[in-house]
Amino acid sequence: MKRDYKAAEAIVQYLFAFDVSGVCEKELIAVITQQLEIPKQKATELFSQAVAIWQSHDELDKEISARSADYDFTRIGFVEKGILRYALFALQDNEANSTLVFKEAMRVARKFSNPRSAKYINAVLDAKNSSLSSQ
Repeated sequence: MKRDYKAAEAIVQYLFAFDVSGVCEKELIAVITQQLEIPKQKATELFSQAVAIWQSHDELDKEISARSADYDFTRIGFVEKGILRYALFALQDNEANSTLVFKEAMRVARKFSNPRSAKYINAVLDAKNSSLSSQ
């Protein structure tokens, strides 16, 4: 199953925007359409997916906090939160390939974050994956 990296990038960018500036749907979709060179219809679908993730952000944030007990949640950057929310939400789908979700998350982390943050994201997702494997 091939994953769409541009989709992951768009969703993380939407989540970032929700976190820092609120939502102006038309403007966000226009920016993503232009920036990632994707059709407006695709950007609109991805916006809807990001909204679904955002609606679960309280639950996802609790999971992030639980998997990073040694690190205060308020110190986690908006980009890193977006990547983790996206990946953890994707992993809730029993049919999701965890390896591909990891690869997407790490690719987006390398593009929008720094190496230290990418390691942190990897550790949180690895802890989630370990818990899934033991179930």
